[in-house]
Amino acid sequence: NKVLADFQQLYARSWKIPERFPQYIPELFRVGLAKGLLRVGILYLDGQPVAADTYILFNGKAIAYKGAYDTDYRKQSPMTVLMMFVFKHLIEVDGVSEINLGHSDAPYKKRWLPKSRDVTGILAFNPRSARGMWLLLKYIGRQYVQKFNQFGRLLVRKLIHIKK
Repeated sequence: NKVLADFQQLYARSWKIPERFPQYIPELFRVGLAKGLLRVGILYLDGQPVAADTYILFNGKAIAYKGAYDTDYRKQSPMTVLMMFVFKHLIEVDGVSEINLGHSDAPYKKRWLPKSRDVTGILAFNPRSARGMWLLLKYIGRQYVQKFNQFGRLLVRKLIHIKK
């Protein structure tokens, strides 16, 4: 399947971490495309794939799943161009009433979809069990790492600004 081969070639050239289970994406494509539940958009430049985006269709909604682009073409904004074509198809051909770009609040999403919804959840750990305590400590540690990374990026920006 050319679509799958091009998607995998592009994904391998992107910054994305390889899938843990190599057969996952091929099976997702096989089943999702056969059932009409998966949309795959691929943008080509001179015959080479430069961006790819996948959406799962469900109940009149399109849910963004995986996307990647060749970082050699970052300045040309291939994902922005591809998303324009994919959104047009999702709305005009598939007739979706909603496009969901996922749970993060990445700045590019605001360009496409001005409204967002907060997602709230509850995490529960049993600190009386070894597994529960391990998961709790792992979660707390991850929160500190994320805050440290945010602080580090801010500090680097400040230092770059001072050098100018």
